[in-house]
Amino acid sequence: MKNKQLCLCIPRISVNTTKQFIWSRIVDLELGNIDKIIEIPLKNDSSYKRVLIKLHYINEELFSNINNYFTENQCIKYVYQMPWYWKIFLTHPQK
Repeated sequence: MKNKQLCLCIPRISVNTTKQFIWSRIVDLELGNIDKIIEIPLKNDSSYKRVLIKLHYINEELFSNINNYFTENQCIKYVYQMPWYWKIFLTHPQK
């Protein structure tokens, strides 16, 4: 079976949030296997960044379910530490 890939985006997150913290929280969601986390500074606000998370799937059904969920709902709100949450969106894979 061929691996499927998705790229998720957290459009605004504090620059003080480490990749390790993001990685551990995304792993908790069990959305797939993380290939890479890319941090992109926001042009207009140096205290925030955008994060892209590349995931791959071996399980076709899980890939389909997650892809369909994002298509229907646009984003998920993930409470990573009460009351703080991230909005996570599906995006096109970046290099």
